[in-house]
Amino acid sequence: MVQKYNFIETDTKELFMIHAKARALLKEYFICDYRNIEKRNYILKQLFGSMGKNVSVDLNFFCDFGKNIFIGDNVVINANCTFIDNEKIVIGNKVLIAPNVQIYTAYHPVLPEYRLLKDKKEGTIKTYLKSNNLNLMYSSNDKVHGKLAITHYKIIKENDLYSLLDVHIDTGRKNQIRVAMNDMGHTIIGDDKYGEPSNPLKRLGLHAYRLKIKHPFTNKIYNFESKIPNEFLNLLKK
Repeated sequence: MVQKYNFIETDTKELFMIHAKARALLKEYFICDYRNIEKRNYILKQLFGSMGKNVSVDLNFFCDFGKNIFIGDNVVINANCTFIDNEKIVIGNKVLIAPNVQIYTAYHPVLPEYRLLKDKKEGTIKTYLKSNNLNLMYSSNDKVHGKLAITHYKIIKENDLYSLLDVHIDTGRKNQIRVAMNDMGHTIIGDDKYGEPSNPLKRLGLHAYRLKIKHPFTNKIYNFESKIPNEFLNLLKK
């Protein structure tokens, strides 16, 4: 069960105009007399989604759209900060942000072969998994040190927010399915290890509905099946 992310189509006319307006306001802010606090605040209120009282934004501040930034009261944003606000950025009250802080909410599929795909209902992900210093797995093209991971997926149900996938793996690597889904930009529900999406299930959105096991001594094949949990199906009714 994966959470669907709506990647922003940056070439639309509407977003281009918002982007252009933000650029114009930032330029106006840069050349504004630093002592003219009233005008500086007026420009920021035009730029941001909302802004509280006693807010100071130093130069050279940069953002993508501005309208997705919401700032509370008594906030100081120091010099050379960058906010890439493809999604909402909320700054609370009494916050001091140091110089050169960068906040990015933009996201896209990690693997290049999936960046240009749109609405693909099934496919195969082939990559080589490696482990970093935090014991987290990640995809690579390193055939020498990485472990081959092949993951097949097919969407069987979906709505605007979630997709229920049938996933089969040819290889049994650590966190293979979780990494594969995150690479495509659609993290498994409840996966706070690889994505931190919302968690309406209150559990990880993985379910083994069929297991096939070969007995080590008799070589007899055992099949075990478990139906899809109702909480998975209920999400698709919303």
